[in-house]
Amino acid sequence: MTGTGARSETATLVYVYAVSSAEAARWVAEVRPKGLERGSVRAALEGGLAAIVSDVPAEDYDQSALDERVRDGGWLTPRATAHQEVNAAAHAALDAVLPVPFGTIYVSEDRVREMLRARTEELRAKLASVRGQGEWVVGLHRDVVRAAEHLSTVSDAMAHREHVATGPGRRYLEERSSETARRTELRGLDDAAAASAHEMLARVSRHSFEEPVVQDAGDLVARTTYLVRREDQHRLADAVQRFNGDWATRGYELRATGPWPPYRSSGAGS
Repeated sequence: MTGTGARSETATLVYVYAVSSAEAARWVAEVRPKGLERGSVRAALEGGLAAIVSDVPAEDYDQSALDERVRDGGWLTPRATAHQEVNAAAHAALDAVLPVPFGTIYVSEDRVREMLRARTEELRAKLASVRGQGEWVVGLHRDVVRAAEHLSTVSDAMAHREHVATGPGRRYLEERSSETARRTELRGLDDAAAASAHEMLARVSRHSFEEPVVQDAGDLVARTTYLVRREDQHRLADAVQRFNGDWATRGYELRATGPWPPYRSSGAGS
């Protein structure tokens, strides 16, 4: 989160959602979107670029107030949602959008234009790099029982034992003498599934970003953001379907959401 300038003495501050080309001004005029605090969204134009902005009350959004309020989930959630909705609508309507992080605030529109002037070449290059593209977030999920059944089948085959049809995954989980060994084998299968998924999806994407996964994330094994051209979205869907067909019996499934504005790819807030 960034705040350019200290505490403002004016009644309002200027909240920035994204940067785009000057065509954003036409979109704003036609659609008249609403932003945070139901404020009217407008375009601040400079040098062929447009910052998509709205006014917000200084008493709630100057740096000290914002630092305090973002700790309150009840306050933050609807405003983060409004931020995302503006950017999602802009991304759907415009050829290229650089979304900026929640809480990017300037003391005046003149300061916003100064930023656009200072970063014109950089922002134009970034717009070119994401033009006609969106981000897809793809999660790799594991059914631990089905994965264990697969490992049990492989283990039995390697030991030349007959595979027991009644719940081998359960038997594998219950009878495995070493919990460490079980975790190691499952982790190895996780890694193989993640590598296979990435190999398929990387072929249809321009860039990828591996996302952090907390230790106790339930059935989520891995999560990756892929930057995909709009004309390649069907290829992404096909790759997800192929992976799921190949890995379902081993207990793995890909779930994709998108397209999202290119938050990870744009770097506009830096």
